[in-house]
Amino acid sequence: YYYRFFIRFHKKFITNRWDITKPITFYISSNTPEEYKQYIREGVLAWNEVFGKEALKVENGSNGSVAGDPLKNIIQWMGNDGFAFAVANRHAHPHTGEILSAFVRFGSGYAVSSREDAKRMLNLAEKKVKNIVQGMVGLAGFEKESGVEETYPEGMLQLLHLIASGQVPDKDIIRLTGLSIRNTIMHEVGHNLGLRHNFMGSVYPHVNELPSSSIMDYLLFEDDILMQHPGKYDYAAISWLMV
Repeated sequence: YYYRFFIRFHKKFITNRWDITKPITFYISSNTPEEYKQYIREGVLAWNEVFGKEALKVENGSNGSVAGDPLKNIIQWMGNDGFAFAVANRHAHPHTGEILSAFVRFGSGYAVSSREDAKRMLNLAEKKVKNIVQGMVGLAGFEKESGVEETYPEGMLQLLHLIASGQVPDKDIIRLTGLSIRNTIMHEVGHNLGLRHNFMGSVYPHVNELPSSSIMDYLLFEDDILMQHPGKYDYAAISWLMV
């Protein structure tokens, strides 16, 4: 009993969490391509299933909306095809732990709309790796480790190779990349909500209908694309966090 009381009493000091008595509004930056805005919106709003109410809302941002604005929660599209990573951050009150604002920076390297796009991005990644390897210092006689994963996450590389190979029909490319964007946004907004990475979510797949019990897990593309909703762990974590 005393342990539970201690945790409940001190939770606000050891965790970051939102005041969800009012909706949390995320703004999509104005430079985001129209064909991907709906997937971003769906990625944010998927968390409302966990809260059981409209805790999160999404609106289009104005031209002046940029990530880091202390008064707004921004999902910032970064116009750089060589940047296929997404990062999230949040600003919390130093004494209470209440999250006051958050943002996601999202690289346009995820926006693959054609087979030619995929090939071009793979070429960009290969060039970056060559530059990285040329600048590396290593021991004589030892092979320098290299890999495109230095510039692109493994799941994104799988998607690029799949599209570049022609295995995905042209009409399905934007839909497939859109689902990948949706999943990534769900993951990053999870960070905005106070969750960390969960690298154990797929350890016991036999107890789950999905490849992992958490959208905060790191999965290969073919598994990640199946995670269209937060998992059971995410429900439990948010439930604990918000009590």
